Amino acid sequence: MSPDEAQEVLDGSSSHSPNASEVFQYDGSAYLPLVKLEHAIQGVPGEAALLFDADESLQFVTFSPLDLTQCDALTAALMEAHGTVESSGFGSTAIYNWMDGDTVIRLTNSADIKICNLSYGAQ
Repeated sequence: MSPDEAQEVLDGSSSHSPNASEVFQYDGSAYLPLVKLEHAIQGVPGEAALLFDADESLQFVTFSPLDLTQCDALTAALMEAHGTVESSGFGSTAIYNWMDGDTVIRLTNSADIKICNLSYGAQ
């Protein structure tokens, strides 16, 4: 799916021109959040970003709550929907991983460093 195709099917989405700090580097590749939209997951409002590779093909979706204090509620909702999992991570940072078919769901939650980031991507 291209950014244009995503915008056609996602009400309220808009194109986004990311700055350098928004580029996600992974395994030698760069992924750009070219489409963004307001979204809620299990009643937790936030912003979703669709990340595309160099060929402008959708690779994964991220979500961050507007209010980072809602991350524990988001974690609980995800555990209810996808099952309870043990967290990995370090210090006050908890990382949760679920599988839903071929989709990897990962949540990173750290109140100390003010991160609550949920991502969905194909395995």
